Amino acid sequence: MSDPTITPPAASTEVATPAVAVPVVAATPPVVASPVVPPAAPAVAAPRVLNPYASPRVAPAPVDPRFAALEASAAEASAVLGRHAASVLAEAPEALRNAVRAIAGDNPARQLDTLAAMRAHGLGGSASVLPVGASTAVPAQQPAPAAPVNPDAAALARYEDLQSRGAHMMAAAHLSAQGAAIARAKASRPS
Repeated sequence: MSDPTITPPAASTEVATPAVAVPVVAATPPVVASPVVPPAAPAVAAPRVLNPYASPRVAPAPVDPRFAALEASAAEASAVLGRHAASVLAEAPEALRNAVRAIAGDNPARQLDTLAAMRAHGLGGSASVLPVGASTAVPAQQPAPAAPVNPDAAALARYEDLQSRGAHMMAAAHLSAQGAAIARAKASRPS
């Protein structure tokens, strides 16, 4: 759809004549050193938002001064426990010290527990001290050995004990099991 009011330009009536060729020299622009510009950093894409309705940043909770005091107290208690464990281990023989360190590592609480368990099972000596007046020396005067117990007399004593307590059923069961021994003990007893 063309506009009917615009008319195309008229064709030219001039005749073109051949022109003389003039040598054309291309003008070269002067070379100018341009400053070196570092390459631009690649554009960082915005992080993908998984939940657009969530708040982007949450402020950290304020630090309670009681936590700092508790941490300081725990560090102090740990240092005291470490010194105590070192002093207890210093008193132990070297072989026991090496065994405790191999089992418990560097944890002073575990070292003390391991040492106590080893001593409870008779390894590494005992932690107890002899009471005052006690000695590990052999006494000069040995007590007289106890008289050998006659099994027949023991069976008779058990039977009479059961009878005296009124346990007649148990006495009867004991008599049926140990009847011969009780009869021999009664026969050897002076009347």
